[in-house]
Amino acid sequence: MSGAARRLTTMVLVGSLAWVECACSQEARKARHLERADQYFEQKEYREAVIEYRNVLQIEEDNAHAIQQVGFALFELGQVGQAYHFLRRSKELSPENTDVRRRLATIYVLGRQPAEAREEANYILEIEPTNLDALVVLSEIAATPLEIDETIERLEEHRSALEDRANFHLALGSLYVKKGDIENAEIALREAANREPDSVAAHLALGSLHAARRNLEAAESEFKEAAELSPPASIARIRLADFYVSAGLPDRAKQVLTEITTEASDYVPAWRRLAQMAFDEKNYQESAAALDQWLKSVPTDPDALQMRGQIHHVLGESEQANEKFREAVRVLQEIVDRTPNFAAGHYRLAQAHLRIGEVAQAKTQLQEVKTLAPDAVEPILLLAELRMRTGEVDLAIQDLESLVENRPRAAVAYQVLAAAYLQKRNVPKAVEASQKVVELLPNDARGRYLLGASLLAQGQTTAAKRQLEAALSLSPEYVEPLVQLASLDFREGRRDDGIERVKKQIAVVPQSGAHQYVLGQMYAALGDLKQAEAAYLKAVELEPTLIAAYGELAVLFARAGRADEALARMEDAVAANPTNVQVLMLLGTLHEMKGDVPKAQQTYERLLELDANFAAAANNLAYIYLQQEGRLEEALGLAEAARQAAPDSPEIADTLGWVLYHRATYERSLSLLAESAQRLPENPTVQFHLGMVNLKLERKEAAFQALNRALELDSGFPEAEEARRALSELQ
Repeated sequence: MSGAARRLTTMVLVGSLAWVECACSQEARKARHLERADQYFEQKEYREAVIEYRNVLQIEEDNAHAIQQVGFALFELGQVGQAYHFLRRSKELSPENTDVRRRLATIYVLGRQPAEAREEANYILEIEPTNLDALVVLSEIAATPLEIDETIERLEEHRSALEDRANFHLALGSLYVKKGDIENAEIALREAANREPDSVAAHLALGSLHAARRNLEAAESEFKEAAELSPPASIARIRLADFYVSAGLPDRAKQVLTEITTEASDYVPAWRRLAQMAFDEKNYQESAAALDQWLKSVPTDPDALQMRGQIHHVLGESEQANEKFREAVRVLQEIVDRTPNFAAGHYRLAQAHLRIGEVAQAKTQLQEVKTLAPDAVEPILLLAELRMRTGEVDLAIQDLESLVENRPRAAVAYQVLAAAYLQKRNVPKAVEASQKVVELLPNDARGRYLLGASLLAQGQTTAAKRQLEAALSLSPEYVEPLVQLASLDFREGRRDDGIERVKKQIAVVPQSGAHQYVLGQMYAALGDLKQAEAAYLKAVELEPTLIAAYGELAVLFARAGRADEALARMEDAVAANPTNVQVLMLLGTLHEMKGDVPKAQQTYERLLELDANFAAAANNLAYIYLQQEGRLEEALGLAEAARQAAPDSPEIADTLGWVLYHRATYERSLSLLAESAQRLPENPTVQFHLGMVNLKLERKEAAFQALNRALELDSGFPEAEEARRALSELQ
């Protein structure tokens, strides 16, 4: 053999030995990581276990044991979104694994996907008919009277095999609670505690039952017992803190949470609640400190990112707030991309989109939730409300009718359905749906209001009054029933009675700007401009961001020929108190109404230096910047900030929609402008904007209707000529 051949043979042998050595080394590393991971899991050190199992998966990505165990560990840590991804993979690798399916069923329950949860539970029960965990899942998802009774019957069928276990009685207790049979519920829950005195779940269930019955002493005793039986990092300790919050004892709640974080510094639920409590108390520095600990454990937690954004927002740091809100959206989008069949992920992403005013994107995600979890009440209700805001009332009604068919006792669904029927002017159906609300929730103010409004539309004035007055009695701060009643007084010629009615209600809720605004409208209708002015000024004093009140004041001054006098008064007031944001807002509005845009702009800019979150000023300044060359992005930033500060304002929806129209972001623009037009149907400029965006999207019939409506409302509104030209092109 030649020297070259020997060298080649040697190289091959060396390479082969290196490959074998490498393979052995990898196997050894994998074995070490697996051994450590299993030890950590056995010791319930789940975070460390996750790290080690992930190390295994870097070496062997399809290792079935590691995939299953990392799913189990993440599940125990409460990170169900990530756990779902691994558990789904584990189920694909081992479909018969009931431990995996049991956890998946629980995640589906949490994600409000009852059909999927039922499928997993029934699979387990086919193999193990007395599997209590699967029966518990069925008890948790039972919603209709028939489902509840069938599940009780199924549990009773296996009583002899299962009655020695606390969870059997807990499941029965929860079902009796759903039936409204509190006596049998308490018997079952007490039996659970008797069977297993150390059952944390039994004490928590009894605590919840006592709390619901306002027996706070007994509730505290049960929650404390559950907490003492549990380690520091446990849901039982959190439930005790939550009880103290609901009982109006925040100091005790903080004490419990502080003890948890002292003993378990990386337990996220405790930091989450400490952050929220401090935020609610407007102690933003303390809230941020708790959030920093929360994010230290989970740097990409979308809830933490959103709360951090809220802190930036209330401190006037709009750019940082937007950055955090959008980061939360990105994180949630990544979760949805990894687990596209997890309905709860889509729902949370929809809520995050709404937080930054992205209605169209939120509707897309909610539609996905509806597909994945057609029985999920809250997402379908939110989707219906968004569709009603954007003029898609027929689709909203379709979804809601399907929902109440499956959930005949879902009172909130009937509320929204009644409002949708009213919006569609289907009065008989509105009466029927609102009567169902009153039947299910006789002390619900909104149900009474909807029934009153429906009866009024049907011409049943006396019956309508009774319902509207009942709504006002149940909820004195509820302004809509008051508006209906006072308007009825006016229509029936009892104008003084209408004024007195509003004044009487203001005495009950003296801090409501909305009620003062209603009083101003009443006085303006009577022609008493002096009293109207006083009421509007009081309205903006109480609620400085009440955009409509500033506009009414400006119009009122103009009608009275007092615009110059009002300007002089406002300027004197600003000189005396240069930080009065209400006066600055009114001054800017008056300048804008008189056509002095530079002074209006200067005033709004000055106001926003004092309060960066003043939505009304941000909205008006955005509209001014929109007219100025090269300031489109500034206009967008202001309009987005205004939308975040006042997400329900139709005026701000119009401004943001019109800014997006000029940026050629037509789909999102359409959603916002449709929302604004739905809620400001008598505003010709809003209708014009809606017509123009429909024109850009080649929705010609919708464009024609909106533009024509704008000219019908006011043939001389500022954009009337442009509307006529657009109509001419369409024709």
